[in-house]
Amino acid sequence: MKELPEAKIYVKEEGKPLIINKETDEVNEAIDAIGEYLFKLDREAKVILSLDKQIKPINYNIVSFGDEDSVAFSLKNIFKPAILNNAAYIITFHNHPSEDKPKPSNNDIINTCHILAEGYMLGIGLLDDIIIGKKGNYQYTSKKLREMEKYIIKKREFIDNDFLKKFKDI
Repeated sequence: MKELPEAKIYVKEEGKPLIINKETDEVNEAIDAIGEYLFKLDREAKVILSLDKQIKPINYNIVSFGDEDSVAFSLKNIFKPAILNNAAYIITFHNHPSEDKPKPSNNDIINTCHILAEGYMLGIGLLDDIIIGKKGNYQYTSKKLREMEKYIIKKREFIDNDFLKKFKDI
C-alpha cells in the first residue's frame, strides 16, 4: 500500500511591503502605491491586488516582469495568490513605460478577457485592470468590464476580430 502525503498550502509573505494609510480609502491608497511602484520601472510588469468581500486589500503580488513593451504571464499565476488568500476580488495592473497616456492594445484587451473568464469560473471578480503610463493611467470602467464578461460568457468562444472591434475603443 502506498501513502499519499497531504499537501500543506500557505502564503509566504516576502518582499517589500507597500505602505498605505489605513485611515483613508485603502483600495485607492493601494492602487496609488502600486501605480507609483510600476511608474518607476523601465520595463513592463504585471501585478495583482487581492481584495476581500468588503473590497479591502489583502496583499499584492508581482506576477511577472517583461521587457520595454510587453509582459507575459499565466492565468494560474494571476489567480494563485487570490485563491491562497481567499480573495473575493482582484485588481490587476501593468505598466506601459514608453507611453504617456496608455490605451489598451489588442493583447491587453484579450488578456483582460481571459482574466475575466477565468475569474468568473473561479468566483473571483475582476474589479479593474489598470494600465500605468508616464502621465496618466487607463482604467476600464466597471460597466465595460461587465459588458465584456457577459459577451464572453454568452459567446463561450475564443476572442475574435469582431470582439476586438467592439471593445477596442473603450
